[in-house]
Amino acid sequence: MIYLLIGPIGAGKTSVGNAIAQKLGYEFLELDEQALRRSGFETIRDAFKNGSTKFKEAELEVAKKLSQKDNIVIACGGGMVVNQLNFDYFRESGKEVKIVYLNVTPQTQVERLVEKHAFFEEKQKEILEGVKKIYEERDFLYRLISDQIVDTQKLGVDEVVKAILK
Repeated sequence: MIYLLIGPIGAGKTSVGNAIAQKLGYEFLELDEQALRRSGFETIRDAFKNGSTKFKEAELEVAKKLSQKDNIVIACGGGMVVNQLNFDYFRESGKEVKIVYLNVTPQTQVERLVEKHAFFEEKQKEILEGVKKIYEERDFLYRLISDQIVDTQKLGVDEVVKAILK
């Protein structure tokens, strides 16, 4: 079984993914980290500032490779949903795949970012505008590609895990 967790930054993909993997005894990976390694960039910001094409190609290569694994939980980068081919690799792998959209409002995304990274606090208003724009562009795609939608707005990690595994 392959679990793909999709959604925007701050939705809880990493926390929930780790918890699911631990509960099931599966491997947990963050696709963005794998793509960064393959592309040679240190951060997502560097990748999009200096070569988003190289990063997106690496993302496709990593998705293709990971689609051959089993018993894995993968936290997908927020932008992965923009390229359908990423998901085609998994769906066509012959393995059981469950794509879960962890949904959260833009306001909560920013609150979680600020909570985790205090340096975002002084630019909170600008960040919220950017997050809203990306949410409006991608929410439809997340909904279209997912097998399940879980609103993480008011749920703790354990409650989200329970909803996914039921």
